[in-house]
Amino acid sequence: MKHICFILTLVLTSACWGFDKSDSQIIDSIFKESNKLYLANHFENAVDGYLSIVDQNISNQILYYNIGNAYYRLDKLGYARLYYEKAKNSAVSDNSLLDDISYNISFLETQLIDEINPLPQFFLMKFMNKIILALSNNSWAFVLIIVMYVNLVLFLIFLFSSSSYVKSLTVKSLLFLFPFLLVVCFLFYMSSYQQQDVFAVLVSQNTYVKTAPSFNATNQFIIHEGLKFEIIDVVDDWSRVLLSDGKDGWIENNHFVKIN
Repeated sequence: MKHICFILTLVLTSACWGFDKSDSQIIDSIFKESNKLYLANHFENAVDGYLSIVDQNISNQILYYNIGNAYYRLDKLGYARLYYEKAKNSAVSDNSLLDDISYNISFLETQLIDEINPLPQFFLMKFMNKIILALSNNSWAFVLIIVMYVNLVLFLIFLFSSSSYVKSLTVKSLLFLFPFLLVVCFLFYMSSYQQQDVFAVLVSQNTYVKTAPSFNATNQFIIHEGLKFEIIDVVDDWSRVLLSDGKDGWIENNHFVKIN
């Protein structure tokens, strides 16, 4: 029962909006008023308020999470999924909130028409992805800089120290840290590479996936609102989409919204 409530729970605390004091106060006021509208069951007005903040080019995990909740209450599962995914991809401000977001996505998936069975993933790749997703790309960059700095300091100590004991100790440390540096470099590269993948959510009620980017092309299968997929090619007003079960085809761009 506790988990079901996650779908309905707002984060009422103010967020850091990244503007000067006066602008932040205005945005904070809109955010709080939108929360009040949500709690009064005026979900459409709440969404309008939240989206007016998004229009200020603000990317915020708490904001996206609340928008997802409001859209869910409006039974717009496509947009609810979209903003939950945006919240998940945003900088993690609260690990417990990230757990709620992940649960909401899983809960929402049970209400979608399409039941997609993802292709099995090799266990080493699955383990590596868990490690990569444990930190944001910026966090991996920070870890990489720290490890590089420590390696550099140890190398300089080795060069300029006259003590054989210190030299021996730094060599041992470098032998341990250098492979770790290579691992962190690889994880940072993979994290950056994954960020280049473009994912989207279907916000239309449904659409046919075609064999080619044309209205006259053959219909392969139909997909429904709330389904997440990867965009792997674009031709004019059409995009080639790849589902997690390996199926692919073409749909019109006006049926989906990109997550990232």
